[in-house]
Amino acid sequence: PKTKFWADPFILTHQNKQFVFFEEADSTNNKGYISCSEMSKEGLSEPVKVLETDYHLSFPNVFKFNNHIYMIPESAASNAIELWRCSSFPNQWELQCKLINNIKGVDTIIKFINNKWWLFTTVKPIDHVSGNEELCIYYADDLITDQWTPHPKNPVLSDARMGRNAGKIEHIDGKYFRYGQFSGHGYGKALAKSEIVEISETTYREKLVDIVFPDASKGFDNLHTFNFEDNLAVGDALQKVKRFF
Repeated sequence: PKTKFWADPFILTHQNKQFVFFEEADSTNNKGYISCSEMSKEGLSEPVKVLETDYHLSFPNVFKFNNHIYMIPESAASNAIELWRCSSFPNQWELQCKLINNIKGVDTIIKFINNKWWLFTTVKPIDHVSGNEELCIYYADDLITDQWTPHPKNPVLSDARMGRNAGKIEHIDGKYFRYGQFSGHGYGKALAKSEIVEISETTYREKLVDIVFPDASKGFDNLHTFNFEDNLAVGDALQKVKRFF
């Protein structure tokens, strides 16, 4: 819509239907909230606002665990990484707990790997820096806890090409792949795909596999989120449109 901004799409399959959760913001104030649309053969349904707070929300990492639906939205403005649980799908959510307090963590994703929960977030170390480079990881035995142990090598990555998450971690043929927002030529310019080669309580290593730039021939300038589930893939792209006043 002309007066709205959409970004950070995530997919959730629920009761044999597919839903897309994403950041929506009014162009007048740029304060984000989370909206949801159902995907069908006809396309996306009219968005429904499902989660709004008095601070900015984006990057709605939504997932199922133990027959419940959870979301970890980007909530750096609250100085915490929050876990929300859905009490009535799709538009009633309750704050389950604050996973990590006193942190400016953006675009957080989690994955159960090697019998532990791993939390990946990009930490903004000081004000007035981009906050796109420093990937930090934390681990815990349980999902619903505020006892997350920081990795001793944090930040495990300091690289504007892939330091900020761009979607969920994929597990394909025994390998784990992480998408990053390639910000080497400006924020969210492209997608970087990396393979997590080694992850443990003492080590972390990943290698860059590919960088996917937007299709400039179609007028796209930025591409910075990608997710897929079952037969549906979602992403976002930015077009710069000239306006005449």
